[in-house]
Amino acid sequence: SFQTITSTCGDVVVSIDAGTVHIATITARPGFEPSVSDDGPTSIEMTFSGEGDVKCELHAELKSGELDVEVQSSEAEP
Repeated sequence: SFQTITSTCGDVVVSIDAGTVHIATITARPGFEPSVSDDGPTSIEMTFSGEGDVKCELHAELKSGELDVEVQSSEAEP
């Protein structure tokens, strides 16, 4: 199955299959650069980096077959 994780910086589609999770597609919003730090098999983690200190961190972990998603966005200080 597939699940989409959305953030203000971009979206990630993850593939869940037989107890493993992997990143299927990454769609960054204009001006954001994606970087993947973990691509399975039990969790995925990636960051979208924008201008200044604007970034979004996406983390998803498989727990009992369910995807536990955490999205953190940090805005640049004015």
